[in-house]
Amino acid sequence: MTSQWWQRTFVVVAATAATLLWGPPAMAQQPAESDLPLVAFLAPLSGEWGGVGRRAHRSVVMASELWPGVRVEVYDTGDNPVLAYQAAVMDGAVAILGPVGEGESRAVIDAAGSDGLPIYLLSSVAGLESLGARIFRLHSSAGDQAHLIGSWHASQRPGQTYAVLATDDASGHDTATRFISAVRGQGGVVNQVVLYARDSFEALPTAEQLVGLRTRRLVAPGSGWAQPPRTRVSASAAGRMERPDAVFIADYDQPVADLLPALRFLEWISDDPDENVALLGVSHWNGPALAYAGDSAAGAMVTLLHSADDPRAAASAFAMEYEARWAARPTEFEAQVFDAAGFVLSALTGHDADGLNPAAVVRAVDHADVFSGACGEMSLTMDGAVLRDMGLWQVDGGGRLFPIEILRPD
Repeated sequence: MTSQWWQRTFVVVAATAATLLWGPPAMAQQPAESDLPLVAFLAPLSGEWGGVGRRAHRSVVMASELWPGVRVEVYDTGDNPVLAYQAAVMDGAVAILGPVGEGESRAVIDAAGSDGLPIYLLSSVAGLESLGARIFRLHSSAGDQAHLIGSWHASQRPGQTYAVLATDDASGHDTATRFISAVRGQGGVVNQVVLYARDSFEALPTAEQLVGLRTRRLVAPGSGWAQPPRTRVSASAAGRMERPDAVFIADYDQPVADLLPALRFLEWISDDPDENVALLGVSHWNGPALAYAGDSAAGAMVTLLHSADDPRAAASAFAMEYEARWAARPTEFEAQVFDAAGFVLSALTGHDADGLNPAAVVRAVDHADVFSGACGEMSLTMDGAVLRDMGLWQVDGGGRLFPIEILRPD
């Protein structure tokens, strides 16, 4: 499941870096553009989410130039995702790359139906890939990260106990569930789970729930027909629970920065390594607010799929090329889009447009070699979700992250 950074195959990484920097070797004779298969890139280039779509477009442009054996056209989903999909079909597209958002992804999936084009989503929402046999998700979710770090940590420390903090929404539920499943699969024990509302989050009361000083109780209404039941947080009669070996927090840098000092105040975090809980998280931790947690975050382990400071050759080559071209540092999002586009385009390169019906596209991508890109190696699971390497990074006392090793899925 793990390997040291310096143990990665040098030839593969070096070759990938060279491709990112210099592009593929020139071919003696290029096929006519009309003979190339058309992949339609669907993203919101206008409207409220236009900035997200334009960021994704930058990465797709870079990938399309490195794999010129496929023609890529852009279709704006900002006004109407369904019309964008229908336009791609009329233009003869053989596959869809995108969309990015959950709402537009669901709209395009519904429009495509069971006989539509293969859709390679750039959304991180887990479960979208299960909506059809030709639907695939090429963007890792927080739940994917939670599963890998949970499995790694529990396999390294058999029999340890865990507590979980996550938001009370679909993403938080999926992330917590995937972490719990991974830990239990390795023989670990999860003895406390606290879900909290993102829009009414308070750090200290949430931390007090985690340590057992508060509990959430169901409050039944006087009349079941008048109003639904609700919950109320109140003091716990049971008192403090036994401190677990590790706490997993599935949230972004600002809530984490608020929660960790509260856990220190409640004595689950201390300066004594023997008395301290291990802290685990996902790449959402990686943000400027984490520095406000101070030493409370020191030693925490989180997953990162990509960072501009990633020392791997292909990762740093992509970051340098992206920054030189677009005058901006790439984030994990842009790196994942680049890899997703490269994965699909490289699999379809060399195919004639006339021979690529939907079933042939799915076979070509399914049977493609493991792709090595800016985030590391990636492939598809049997369920149509992305399967990729992830970096394991450690947090220092200033909220900065530095790489430790590579986590590889089983």
